Amino acid sequence: MEQLLKSGTNNIIWQFKFIIRFENSIDESMKKLLLALSLFLICLIANSQDNQNKQDTSEYPYWILMMQDRSINFYSTQSAFEKYWENRTVTKSSGWKQFKRWEWMALQIIDVQGNFPDEEAQYKNLMKMINGDASEFDIFNIGSANCNKQGNWKELGPVYIPQNNTGQINGMGRLNAVALHPTDTNTFYVGAAAGGFWKTHDGGKTWAVYKDSLPTLGVSSIAVHPTNPDTIYFGSGDRDANDASGFGVFRSTDGGNSWKISNSGMGNHIVGKLIIDPSKPSTLIAATNNGIYRSTNSGNTWTRVNTDASFKDVAFMPNNSSIVYASRVGLFYRSSDNGVNWSQITSGLPSSGITRGVLAVSPLDSTLVYLWLANNSVNAGVFLSKDGGVNFSTMSTTPNIHANTTDGSGSSGQAWYDKAMTIDPNDAGIIY
Repeated sequence: MEQLLKSGTNNIIWQFKFIIRFENSIDESMKKLLLALSLFLICLIANSQDNQNKQDTSEYPYWILMMQDRSINFYSTQSAFEKYWENRTVTKSSGWKQFKRWEWMALQIIDVQGNFPDEEAQYKNLMKMINGDASEFDIFNIGSANCNKQGNWKELGPVYIPQNNTGQINGMGRLNAVALHPTDTNTFYVGAAAGGFWKTHDGGKTWAVYKDSLPTLGVSSIAVHPTNPDTIYFGSGDRDANDASGFGVFRSTDGGNSWKISNSGMGNHIVGKLIIDPSKPSTLIAATNNGIYRSTNSGNTWTRVNTDASFKDVAFMPNNSSIVYASRVGLFYRSSDNGVNWSQITSGLPSSGITRGVLAVSPLDSTLVYLWLANNSVNAGVFLSKDGGVNFSTMSTTPNIHANTTDGSGSSGQAWYDKAMTIDPNDAGIIY
């Protein structure tokens, strides 16, 4: 490809010289036409070379984005990862370990060509079998089994937690989402990266997990209906380390006791953030690894309204849901028509080198938009808009608050992986 581009460039330059050499032998209109055509072809080749450089997997960690998209062949993602690390030293918190976990899990389920299975179809087949329609799936002709549902079963053990050799606290899991009941302060919900949907009724003293039989146990976002708390949605999959597959949005109408897939028009994608329009609760917006999706019928069907990839955060302007903000790979987008159309905002923001961005807004001042950006694994800075996300100013770029040290003096971090921000509900100038 590179040689072809070089050859093409040389040919265009030769043709350009040819036009000049014979400019006296052709009429003026023909000279202008050939000159314009030559310049266009030169720009086209230059743009092709630029796009090729942007897609150079040895220079940019495209494998982080590729891990989230199961339509991409496993071996393509593995190759991108290996090319990126070929001449680099593996450092702490760089994502190398997380990829190796993903790689091992992927190798257990891909086919011989490296394609991932259609897990939603597998789940639907399983549900048919559970519901008694097992004839077409009984490939071994063993018939159905009569299960004894009586009995009093108790766990006998072992109950000890084995040593994990990481130096970290044992038994700790990673949570991606927290959501509050709109009226009952003792009831709230959490979503685990690969551990399902959990609910407490007593302020967190005791917990119950709901539906371990779902096709994915990854929960990255939870949204509760503002006036009907029995209606709850969660965005599935693990948006950060890809420890669980994405099946789009799930919906419950009984307070989380039972769930149904609600991804018509969206498909099986990781939903990093899901929000409900407080003024029109039937309207939802989902930030996914396959773009932004919007529903106006309570999640029954979805429309893809932004086709860019790898969105992980989205928020309404407080008190004005016509304005919506979203971020992907460090880029910031704004909608002024309730999420139907989107424009990228660049004023005051870095133009390159950004791999992750999260945003936060405050009802205390709806014109403020905070955007926290990452440069690969380290802090790139906090940026603030005071005009509803139209223009930004740099607030700080140091210290490296992603560092493993408590004072931000380190030079590494996990900015691409675990990153979240919120604003104090009593003071719009305090950020967590």
